[in-house]
Amino acid sequence: VDIPSRVNVKGKLHGFWGPMSNHFGEQVLGAVLTSGSVSAVIEEMTPESFQTLHDNPEAEYAIMDGAPGQWRGTPRLYLDDRSRIIPLEEADDDIEYIRLGLMPTRANCEGLVVALGGMSGKRLDGRPWRMRACHIWDGSDVIEVVAFGSMSSQAFGDLQAGDRLRVIAGELGWRAGLSQLRINSRSTRIEVWKGD
Repeated sequence: VDIPSRVNVKGKLHGFWGPMSNHFGEQVLGAVLTSGSVSAVIEEMTPESFQTLHDNPEAEYAIMDGAPGQWRGTPRLYLDDRSRIIPLEEADDDIEYIRLGLMPTRANCEGLVVALGGMSGKRLDGRPWRMRACHIWDGSDVIEVVAFGSMSSQAFGDLQAGDRLRVIAGELGWRAGLSQLRINSRSTRIEVWKGD
């Protein structure tokens, strides 16, 4: 599984580094990063994984070792204890940046389903959420594939250990430093070969 992992980007930070609900219904800190006409939400990977931010919202900043991804079509940059945000003028001149609009947000994978799981709960606004998950192994690496709520198709719900799964254009996400591929039923395609 060849998953894009960490990137360096630069731009202006907008909004307050304040609480927002992530897709698990947890309170994380987040803001918006803008470069030219392109914006991406930045947020903690998990609660309390990145606590500090900027004190001058009009300045340009460099974000190093952010984990690129997407949530329901919106680009995201996930931050944890490996990530750093510094004023752009303090960044080394030899840092290679990726343009915010070219940040990798999707990936493909194929492998053997080795584990199944799921979670459910209530968001802060009281609305329920649920997810189905599986871990697939491609012979060298394991990645978690998740589907939240209505994004879980019948084929994904019927997966069993030993099936072979191909995910095409899964949305890249992160949880506690580990990558995930998220199913978006409008843009992700899955193919399943049932095990013997």
